Parts: sequence; C-alpha cells; structure tokens
Amino acid sequence: MRRTQKDFESTRSDLHDVEVERDKVQDLYDHAPCGYHSLDQTGHIIEINQTELDWLGRTRAEVIGHHFTEFVSNTSREVFLSNFPKFVSQGSIQNIEFELIARRGRVIPVLINATAIRGANGDYVMSRSTMFDITERKTMERELKLLARTDVLTGMSNRREFYDIAEKEIARHRRFDTPLSVMLLDIDHFKAVNDQFGHAAGDEVLRQLGMICKSVLRAHAANRC
Repeated sequence: MRRTQKDFESTRSDLHDVEVERDKVQDLYDHAPCGYHSLDQTGHIIEINQTELDWLGRTRAEVIGHHFTEFVSNTSREVFLSNFPKFVSQGSIQNIEFELIARRGRVIPVLINATAIRGANGDYVMSRSTMFDITERKTMERELKLLARTDVLTGMSNRREFYDIAEKEIARHRRFDTPLSVMLLDIDHFKAVNDQFGHAAGDEVLRQLGMICKSVLRAHAANRC
C-alpha cells in the first residue's frame, strides 16, 4: 500500500509538472508578439491566439468556426480564395499580404506565412499560420513614396511627379485626341522678397502659393500641381 501511495503521489506530481509546462506553452502561444491561427480544409478558423484576437477586437467565440474571409478586406478575400486551394495542395505559403478588418473597421496590414499539417495518410488536417503586423512598414513605405514624388517645402508634386503625369496626359491626348493645355505661374519679384525679408519668408510665400493653388483648383487638378 505504501508503494502504491508513493507511486500515486509521484504520478500526481508528474501530472502537475506536465500541466505547468502545458500552461507555459499555451501562454507563449496566446501572448506571442505575432498572430497565430489554424484553418481547416474549408478555410474556417479552428484555433487562434489572443494576440490576433486583440488585433481583431473580438472574442474567441466570435471567431472560432467562422471563415477567415469574414475578417479581411474585399481585396484580401480575393487573394485568399485564389491562394488557399494552392496552399492546401502544396502545403506551404510564404509572405502573403492581407488586410485584416478589426471590429470598428480599422484596417491592419499583415504578412502571413503558413504550413499545412497533414495526417498519417498525407491528407490535409489544418494550417499553422503565423501573422505579422506590418502597419509600421506600410506607413513608412507610403511616406517614402510621398517623399519621392512631393516637394518637401510646399507639399506639391515635384519635378519627377510632374514628368510622370505629363507623359500620361500627353499619351491620353494622343490616344483620344482631347484638348491639352499647360499653365505656368511665376511669382513676380520673388528675388526681392528673399533679399528684403530673408529666405524663410520666401519659403513661406511658396507654401502659401501652393495652398492657394490647391484650394482654387479642382481636386484632381490640384493633385497634379
């Protein structure tokens, strides 16, 4: 009996240790800095970690059993529907961009990598998908793109953007035989402003002129200033 009791206590201790380790693994899964989810063969969510739930602003009950496309933008829905069958067949997919839609409509750009888990017979069981929030990267890309085509001082299109737009408009003119005109503005005595009031005042004149042009021109024309 003593041996049995000792074995029982040892087994109970081992079970406790296993439960502690299990809880640690679950905590790491739920609170990882990236999102994790698993999809069945039809694209329905069967598991998801807390990080991704927090991004979506939803509870587990609101997500489990629902199709993944319910939580992405229309564009991302098309990307998913065209790529998921390939993923199920090939078993892996890398660096696919999606747009998650949070509860209040906030768009979260993410990057997904996934691997298919298969059974002993090789059939697809579920996905192991890792999701990274790339909001900062997308913001930086937009800013760099804007800087590349915008004059820093006035916020108006720079020379590179002007030439790109001019080429498109000239091509449109030639194709459809529509009227095309170019308007050139010049600031009279601008050098005198710089000489008398300084370059800072001259810069402010340019900024104000840009704001005036944008305010009086039609929206699509102002974008081409």
